[in-house]
Amino acid sequence: MPQSLFAFDEIPNLLIFDKIDSTSKEIFRMIDNGFASNGDIVIADVQTEGHGRSGRVWESQHGNLFASFLLQANLPIEKMTFVGFLLAKNTIQTLKEVSSDKGVFSFKWPNDILLNNKKVTGILIQSNLESVTNICNSMVCGLGINVKCHPNYVESTDLFHELQIIADKNEILFSILQKFETEYQKYLELNDMTEILTFLKNNSNFIGNEISVHSGQTIKKGICKDIDKTGNLILLTGDKEEVIFSADVINLV
Repeated sequence: MPQSLFAFDEIPNLLIFDKIDSTSKEIFRMIDNGFASNGDIVIADVQTEGHGRSGRVWESQHGNLFASFLLQANLPIEKMTFVGFLLAKNTIQTLKEVSSDKGVFSFKWPNDILLNNKKVTGILIQSNLESVTNICNSMVCGLGINVKCHPNYVESTDLFHELQIIADKNEILFSILQKFETEYQKYLELNDMTEILTFLKNNSNFIGNEISVHSGQTIKKGICKDIDKTGNLILLTGDKEEVIFSADVINLV
């Protein structure tokens, strides 16, 4: 039996804050100070400096879920994609269970989850990388879910206002973590993300549709043909296929 990642059979390595700058920043501080352990979890009721990809602000309102956890696995850098995709899969599964399939939850490449085509969840994977070997000796996995409220200046929503359900954010988190732990261990043994990709592609609304991909100052438009086996986006522009390794935003045209 593999060792439990989050020690659910004992007392989880869990820190809970009423207010903090960022749950991910706290884990990085723990790493720097030598206090961090594999499977550490940090939860906050409010974040003052929540952030997403490319430093974007993640508005952290009271009542929503803000959590980060630590993986110390010495994985090659390309496996960061797998970790984020697996966390997205487990989050969608849990949100479907919590909502009793009342809404449509979908995956938006590379790191968002939508509810009825509006953002409800953001995922951010950050790493400490060995520059010579490109090995991630630790990954900090951040998760934000709009449970009770959402910002008004972006196209987003939350479980309460969209579906009229009152959900326990701690139960949501631990359901996600339990799923993640089981499948993460399975992946490390099989080294195959086919099932994860199949799930996400079956729960997405952009494959086969025309999209715009924003990367820095560059905007590309085309048909999203597929996600390849390593997690890259395949964009069809005219009669040419282009592999998109990284992009900040994807919009349906």
